[in-house]
Amino acid sequence: MFLTVQWWAAWYPGAEPGGGGYVAQRMFAARDERSSVGAVLLFNVLHYTVRPWPWILTALASMIYLAGDPAVAADPESGYVRMMTDVLPAGWRGVLMAAMLAAYMSTVATQLNWGASTS
Repeated sequence: MFLTVQWWAAWYPGAEPGGGGYVAQRMFAARDERSSVGAVLLFNVLHYTVRPWPWILTALASMIYLAGDPAVAADPESGYVRMMTDVLPAGWRGVLMAAMLAAYMSTVATQLNWGASTS
């Protein structure tokens, strides 16, 4: 398991040796070299320090809120969905679903754009 995590950490999209396609797109879209380095540095700081915290806080809250629920004990991965359906009001559930669909569409657009740039 340790070797798998190390491999994943070293070959995560955008972290390949040499930068990879995702980082290269960010660098090539910059105005100059200084802006390019700043953009990549900002991306890495935000990606590894800020981005995981909503997921971590939701996981910790679900451990407290759903502590005695046998359905979550049988399937721990359902904790996020259960928090979404039990805690959020209908309007915020719609906002969250729209955000998830937007993230999915963004990922697909990135893959298509990256694939088109390799020819």
